Amino acid sequence: MTPNSDRTATISPRTLAGLTAGLLLAATGGVALAQPDGAADPCEGGEAAGAPMPVDETVTEAPTPDPMPVAEPAEVAASTDAAEPSSRAGYDKGFFIESESDKGSFELKINARVQDFWEFISSDDGAGGRDNESGFQIRRARLTLEGHIYSERIGYKFQTDFGKGFVTLKDFIVDLEASDKLWFRAGQWKQPFSRQQILSSSKLEFVDRAITDKAFLAARDIGIGLHNGYEKSPDLEWAVGIFNGTGDKPGFEGVADPTTGAVTGGFTNVPAKFKPNLVARVGINHGGIKGYSEADLEGGPLRWAVGAGVWLEGDFDGNDATRQQATVDAMVKVEGLSAEAGVFFALDNSKDAMGADVNGQILGLNVQVGKMFGQLEPVARYALVKQMGDFDSKSDTHEIAVGAGWFAHSHNVKFQADVGPRITEGGGVADEIVGRAQLSVGF
Repeated sequence: MTPNSDRTATISPRTLAGLTAGLLLAATGGVALAQPDGAADPCEGGEAAGAPMPVDETVTEAPTPDPMPVAEPAEVAASTDAAEPSSRAGYDKGFFIESESDKGSFELKINARVQDFWEFISSDDGAGGRDNESGFQIRRARLTLEGHIYSERIGYKFQTDFGKGFVTLKDFIVDLEASDKLWFRAGQWKQPFSRQQILSSSKLEFVDRAITDKAFLAARDIGIGLHNGYEKSPDLEWAVGIFNGTGDKPGFEGVADPTTGAVTGGFTNVPAKFKPNLVARVGINHGGIKGYSEADLEGGPLRWAVGAGVWLEGDFDGNDATRQQATVDAMVKVEGLSAEAGVFFALDNSKDAMGADVNGQILGLNVQVGKMFGQLEPVARYALVKQMGDFDSKSDTHEIAVGAGWFAHSHNVKFQADVGPRITEGGGVADEIVGRAQLSVGF
């Protein structure tokens, strides 16, 4: 068996059988050796018993057979266990199965998460009344399978979502370790642009991300890239990738016959024309901070992280529409206090509904802070998305929110709620009020 320091060694039935056979053979040989050379002659008793019986002086000894070879117990154990792979199963941030054999090392880790979400939106109807909308939904129902195959140098991750009444593929990637701290990645995953988007939705301290997330096109996409394990917050993190530029959500790709009106095609997330876009990120992490997990659940002295990302799109599809954007973000944690901020800027050169050129600029900002008191954390956030330039409807959108989270088992089991206004340019604080609550359970 392959020794393993974190589990108790076990003896297989084949090993036990070998040991038993060896002991029986050894015991049988010992009994044979203990037998006397011959029994006493009952007629042998001296002169009182009469004349002695004649004895043949020539004695022929029977040949002693060679003893059967007896396998040593250690040899039996080695021969039987050599064909048996070493494996173990258990829980370590997910249920796992590991196996090692002459074919290599394999691991499968299983995680699941469900988020039961409730949202309430109250808005001014413009006639002195209010429109109120509310409802429950399974916001996310994720199943994740990840691990490595053949060796730890070949990793994989598969994640699907059953929430909102649809089944969708979220992640499917393969990581190949080219050398120490250099990984090649291919598949569909989150573009490494902004901190809050890279953050898993299971690691948020608010119910959801700030409004800057959607405004700056944070999304998954299909592509290839290089990285150094940036999601684990090494001292120096970096990642770069080339993506389709259309995101992971499918759109309709088809052709209409002008004579019959028949449409052929279907929904796909593979673009008809390759844009593409280049996304890159670099960052510094200090003090062992978990830079992609909000809330200071670990506690301890000052830890901080800073990062920057760029998104560059070329007009390879020839539609005269491009977008370039950048971000700088930071996170600080100390003694249960956590703070996070991000600044965004985008140049959007696109077309309006009439086909005219639009040269617009978008500015974004989000700031949030929270403080742990035992398992309870109150939080506050301010976010801004400001449109400038040639946009048809230039406006500022402000997000103000306060809330709290109860972390029963870290991020795995928690209840969160927040409420606050969304204020558009020229509007008032009460024009739109958004309240949300969520129970998130995962393993």
